[in-house]
Amino acid sequence: MSLRSLISIYIVVSFGLALILDLILYNSLMTGGPYNPQNALMSSLAAMVWGLLRMYAPTAATALCLHLEGRSIRESIKRYVNFSRRTIKHFLLAPLIVYLAFGIFLLLSAVLGVLSIEKFVRIAVKESGGLINEDFARILLIAQLIVGYPAAITINSIYALGEEIGWRGYLFDLMGRKDDLRSTVVIGFIWGLWHSTAIVLLGHNYPSIRAAGIPLFTIMCIVFTTSMLRLTAISSSILPAVSLHGAINAIWGMTLFVAFPGEMVPNSLDEIYGGLGLIGIFSWLITAAIVLLATKKR
Repeated sequence: MSLRSLISIYIVVSFGLALILDLILYNSLMTGGPYNPQNALMSSLAAMVWGLLRMYAPTAATALCLHLEGRSIRESIKRYVNFSRRTIKHFLLAPLIVYLAFGIFLLLSAVLGVLSIEKFVRIAVKESGGLINEDFARILLIAQLIVGYPAAITINSIYALGEEIGWRGYLFDLMGRKDDLRSTVVIGFIWGLWHSTAIVLLGHNYPSIRAAGIPLFTIMCIVFTTSMLRLTAISSSILPAVSLHGAINAIWGMTLFVAFPGEMVPNSLDEIYGGLGLIGIFSWLITAAIVLLATKKR
């Protein structure tokens, strides 16, 4: 089969499965009835199951494409994962890239005059109903950053593995395993658009600017992919990309709560300019440049 045909089948299956899951969750949320603790718990559990199944849609698409090619699904995925000493080293180091990006985000936000650690403090106190004070909220911020690392390499990696088998595994294979600009743009573009139905239907990451969130997150995914493909290439495994992906999911969302002090909750201002908007994109562009320079072949 041609490269174009395989990519087309992969897109149809992975996007189609994601859309079905998004519609199921959307319908569940719309018919959940009035708010009560039981409904809130069920919605939370449904979202967790949705997230797990959705993140394995690329794995299902990969399995089908491998089958159509006549390649062993088991052996191919085993090759994508490829455990080795180098792999484990990069797997454990990769989440630190997110901490670097987070630090750059804080620095850029401070320079632009929109940094507000106290915003997180106010939100934490308000959401707790007054059960915690501002001093404890500051400790909680530090604790969340610390806990982000073990979460990235454990539970979040289990979730992220489902996506990475597809994006940095199968699609990277189709692109000739070259971590060049073409591979980065193609894989990142497809990855970003794959989130579009979740953004539009569920407000995923962009509840206030759903339509505009699609191009913003697509650009974000292209920038994320720069570091992910480099780690995959130098380790010959998707595992470093898995832990990096897991760290993004564990830590990066906090950027929505540490900028734009006039807003008590993330809204369109945060979404356009914050951690998943323009400042976030520039933060990751700088981070990607550092990663590429640090891993440049000599």
